[in-house]
Amino acid sequence: SALRLFDKMRQKAITADAFAFDSLVGACQRDAAWAEALGLFQQLCDEHGPTVLAYNATLSACEKATQWPTALALLELPTESVRSVRNDVAVELAV
Repeated sequence: SALRLFDKMRQKAITADAFAFDSLVGACQRDAAWAEALGLFQQLCDEHGPTVLAYNATLSACEKATQWPTALALLELPTESVRSVRNDVAVELAV
């Protein structure tokens, strides 16, 4: 699976870029693996900053797994970069 490949990358000290994190979080979203998506999103934020794709996929994973408190907590994250991502998502949804 994608997560096993990611673990192997980490073991070999291969750094994942934002695109790799987007793909991994997307895989978690498809499987409703909300906890894994959330953990990967946090790693992405720590290492590269959040992306619209990962933020949206993490929210969707929480929604699919009916983890509403977690989804609401994501919507309330205080960092400026996440606020910017939320605004981008809102604009995309409005269009």
